[in-house]
Amino acid sequence: MFNQSNHQTPSQILFDIHQLVLDLISGRQEIAYCKFLIKDCHERFWIYFNNQINYQFSISIEVFLYAYEQSCQTGYSQDSFMMSFDAGLFLDVLYESKHEIETEIISWRKQELTNRQTLISYVESVISHYSRLLFVRVDLGYPKASQHLMDVADVNNHMKLLLKRISNGDTCFRDLQGYAWALEQGADKGYHCHLLLMYDGSKRQKDYYLADEVGKVWQRLTDKVGCHFNCHTADYKRRFADMGKLGVGMIHRNNPMEVENALNVAGYLVNPEKDNQMLLAKLPNMRTFGKGIFKSKKRRGLN
Repeated sequence: MFNQSNHQTPSQILFDIHQLVLDLISGRQEIAYCKFLIKDCHERFWIYFNNQINYQFSISIEVFLYAYEQSCQTGYSQDSFMMSFDAGLFLDVLYESKHEIETEIISWRKQELTNRQTLISYVESVISHYSRLLFVRVDLGYPKASQHLMDVADVNNHMKLLLKRISNGDTCFRDLQGYAWALEQGADKGYHCHLLLMYDGSKRQKDYYLADEVGKVWQRLTDKVGCHFNCHTADYKRRFADMGKLGVGMIHRNNPMEVENALNVAGYLVNPEKDNQMLLAKLPNMRTFGKGIFKSKKRRGLN
C-alpha cells in the first residue's frame, strides 16, 4: 500500500520506493500495474532530494533511480512516459541487483542483532553494579508536519548536540550511570531516536520528570521543531505493569522480573525484526547506534 498524498514527507517517499522495489523483485507486484506509480515515485523523490548529493541512499533507492534512468529517456508527460518507458528493462535492472538489495537488508539485521547483544551485555554490567537504577525511556523525533523541514544533516547535528549534553552530565543528565540510543527512520515517524537513560536510583527517583526534562532539552536543541514521547505517564506504565512487563522506572537488582523487563526495554532499541525502521538515507559515516562505556574500576563499590 502506497501513500500518494500530496503532503508526503521525505521518509514516506523513500519507503514507498523501497517497498515498491521489494515488491517487484519478489513478484508481489506486476510491473504492468506499476508504471504510473514508478513515474510518481521518481517525480516525488526529486522534489525533496534534488540537491542532496552527499546522501548515502539504500541500495534499493539507488537501483530504482538507475533503473528509471536506463528505461525512460524522454520527457515527463504521461503520454511520452507511457510510450518510452521500457518496463522490461526497468525490471531487468532491478533483478540484476536483487542479491545486493537483499544482502543489504540481511547485513542490517545482523548488525542490529550484534548491537542488541552488545547493549544487553552493557546494561547487565550497569545493573550488576547498583542495587537500584532509575530507567528512563524517551522517544525523540519531529512532528509529521515539520519533517520536510529537516534534512539528514539537521538530524545528524541534533544527535551530536544531544550526545554532547549527555556527556556533559549536567541538569537532567546528572547522576547518569549509563545510556544508549538508536536512530531509526520510519515512513510515518521519519527520523526518530529511542533513548534509554539509567540513573543512580539512590539519587534520582522522578522518572516522568526526567523524561519530560529530556524532551525539553530536545526541543531546545532542535529550535523547537522537535517533539518527544514520554514513556513514563501513569497510564502507560500501568498498562505494562498489568501485563507484568514494566521495565522502566525504578529497577532493583535483586528483583529478577524487574531486571528481565528492563533488559527487554533495552533490547527494543535495536530490534533486528524492525526492517521498516532501517535508514534509507544517511550521511557518510553517520552513527545510528551508541551507548555509554562501562568502566567498573572507576566506579564506587557495590551498593
